[in-house]
Amino acid sequence: MFKSLMTMLSNWEEEGMVEDILYYHQILCQGEAMRWVRLERPGWQIKSTDQTPDLPTAAHQSQEKGVATEQLSCGIPLDGSDSQVAGRVAGHPYVTQATFADGDMVIVRECSRGGKSALIGPLSPSESYHTRKGVLPHNAIIGQLPRARIESTKKDGAGGLFMAQFPTLDEYVPLCSRRCTPIYPKDASAILTMLDTSPGDCILEAGTGNAGLSMYLARAVGPNGKVHTVERSSSTSEHAQLVVEQFRRGVLMPSIVFHVGVLGEVINKVAVSIDKSLATVLNAEKPLAEDPEQTWKEQGNIVAPLFDGIVLDMPTPWTQLPQIFGFLKTDRFVICYLPSISQVMDLVRASRQWPLLVEDVVEVDWRSWDIKVAVVRNPDPLAASDEAMVCRPTHTPIGHTAFLVKLRKCGAQ
Repeated sequence: MFKSLMTMLSNWEEEGMVEDILYYHQILCQGEAMRWVRLERPGWQIKSTDQTPDLPTAAHQSQEKGVATEQLSCGIPLDGSDSQVAGRVAGHPYVTQATFADGDMVIVRECSRGGKSALIGPLSPSESYHTRKGVLPHNAIIGQLPRARIESTKKDGAGGLFMAQFPTLDEYVPLCSRRCTPIYPKDASAILTMLDTSPGDCILEAGTGNAGLSMYLARAVGPNGKVHTVERSSSTSEHAQLVVEQFRRGVLMPSIVFHVGVLGEVINKVAVSIDKSLATVLNAEKPLAEDPEQTWKEQGNIVAPLFDGIVLDMPTPWTQLPQIFGFLKTDRFVICYLPSISQVMDLVRASRQWPLLVEDVVEVDWRSWDIKVAVVRNPDPLAASDEAMVCRPTHTPIGHTAFLVKLRKCGAQ
C-alpha cells in the first residue's frame, strides 16, 4: 500500500531529509472529501482522520522530539494506488501536484492549433486576463491543478479553452517583466557549463539585471550554495528581487544574496558577509587597496579566495579584474558576457597582465525546429497513408546576443 510514497520516504530518510512526524494532506479521487493522514516513525505508521489537525510549520520546533516539522501536500488515494508527493521536506521543494494559489505566476495556452501562450500573474481573485477569445478570470485558475482546462467568457457566450501550467525557468526568464534585456536561457545554460558549477558552490555575479542568470546559478548551486549578485542600480536590484520571489513561490530566494553598488567599491562588503573573519583584513568601506594591481603584484592573494566562479555582465569587465582577482579560487573561472567583439579584444589584451588563461570564446546559437504530422491534400491512391511529416526550422528570429569569454585563474602569483 502506498508503494511510491513509502519508497520516497525511505529515500528521504536515508538522505536525512525527513523528520520524525510528517503530515500529508490527502486528496481523494472521484471528487470525494479531503482527509488528513499522519505518518510516524518507526515503521511509518499511517493514521487518518476526518478532522484538520493542528499543523506544524517549517519554523516550528517540536518540544518532544526537538526536530523541525513541516506541512506537506500531496494526493494519496485510499485505494492504495501509487501517487506523487508535492510540498517541501526539510527545505527541499516538490511542486509536482500543487494547485495554483493566490500570488502564483502561470502560463496559459490556447487549446487550439497555433494557439498563443502568455505568462500571467501574480494571480489574484479580483483580477482577470483579457484575451482575443474572451476574459479569463484569475479566480477560475486558483485552486486548479497544472494542465487543467479553463474556459474563458465572452459577451456572446462563445469563449475559448485554455490550459494552465506552472512556468519552467526557460519560459519564465524571457516572459517575466523586465527593466533590461535578460541573459537568455541559451546563454545561461552555456555559462553554467563553462563555470563548471556544482551544488554547494559560491558564485559572484556582477550585473544582476533582470536576475535571469541569477536564478539559473541559484538552481545549479542548490540550497547549500550561494549566489552573490551585485547591481549598481537600487531600483533594478529591487525589481530583480521581485522577479525571483514570483518564480515558483520564491523557491530560489534563499540561495541568492543581492548587493547594490559598484563592484569594485562593494566587493569587500560582499567578502565580509561571507567570511566575518575577513573584517580584520579588509576595510569594507573602501576598495581593496589604493592600487590593487600593484598590491597583487607585490603580495599575491592577500585574502583567502572565496568564490568558485565569477560572472561579469558589464561593458568593461577588465577594469574590475584587480578588485576581484584575489577572491577567485585558483583553477576556477571568470565568465564575461560581452555583446561586441571589440570588447572581447580589449578584455583579452587586459587579461595578459594577470595569470588568467583565455580558454574559450563562444557565441551560442540556438535553433528550434518544427516537427509535426500533416495531412497530404492530394494523396497518392497507392500510398499506405495520407499523412506526412513536416520538418523545418521554426520562424522564430535568430540573432546575436553576446560572446562568452572564459578565463581560468592559473595561480595566485
